[in-house]
Amino acid sequence: MRRVVLAVAVAAAVVVARGAAADDVPYPAQLANLVTGMRAAVLHLPARTPADELLLSGPITRLSAVSVGEGPAPIGVVSRSWEKGLAVDRRYLKAPDGLAGDVDSLLTWWHQDQGRARVRAVAPPDVFKHADDAVEEYNDALLDQAIALVSRRLDRYEVKYGPGSPKLNFVEVLLNTFVQSTKPFRPNHDGPSPNELLLGYSTSWGTVSDDKAQAVSTLEVGWRRYNLDWHAGTARGWSALLRPRYVAGGVAMAEARDGALRWPLNGAADQTTRVGPFLSFGDLKVAYLFGPESRFLVSRQVQLLPNLF
Repeated sequence: MRRVVLAVAVAAAVVVARGAAADDVPYPAQLANLVTGMRAAVLHLPARTPADELLLSGPITRLSAVSVGEGPAPIGVVSRSWEKGLAVDRRYLKAPDGLAGDVDSLLTWWHQDQGRARVRAVAPPDVFKHADDAVEEYNDALLDQAIALVSRRLDRYEVKYGPGSPKLNFVEVLLNTFVQSTKPFRPNHDGPSPNELLLGYSTSWGTVSDDKAQAVSTLEVGWRRYNLDWHAGTARGWSALLRPRYVAGGVAMAEARDGALRWPLNGAADQTTRVGPFLSFGDLKVAYLFGPESRFLVSRQVQLLPNLF
């Protein structure tokens, strides 16, 4: 029964892990133990088939070239500019191309191609146990990574699309659905893209004119970027403002006159439309309009009518 559970776990881990980049191989210490145990076990096979040679000699040779550093990580690792490496605490992993495929080949040979049964029949018990334990240990590590990756993905999708995230109008929904085919907005194995386009009409701005509070309606064009690692309740007060769930910026346009439910482009023909930048730190929004009647505006991220504004 334990083997059945392990086989299911390995299958699930491999399916999820294959969505990651080829250099996302976890736990260098477990990987080194896997290579050592597997190499010792294979040496006890009395004869090897061509398939054995193809599956084992290449992967084991390449995996043997993996180096695990215990000192300070190289600058390429620190800057995240490296292409083939893995930062784990103060350790780092350097590996040749195809490392993930090599590990998959070994695990497939051991579990599905009778490798385990053949080694068990000919190898000394301690050699077989070392290899078997190393395989299980690495499978557990791979499963832990898969679970962590899925959990992180779900958390990030909740930050962008879950309760408390800004509501989009129907134009923004169509626009962002379309741009998901481009790299800056495309989801990847880490989760959704942090980027989002804004194009909407807002009537929730407020300003002060002649000592009176006035509503202002604007057309907003801009860009929103989410902090996908944000967690509710981890920051309060000023810290919440400095580390918001998202930030946004762009251009706001308004009619020359203040007032709610005015069309911002009414003065476009005679160039009286007021235009200026807006910024959003989480739900807090600020803007400044230049034009015949310059204004400083404040607002909160809110949608008064679902799917509209």
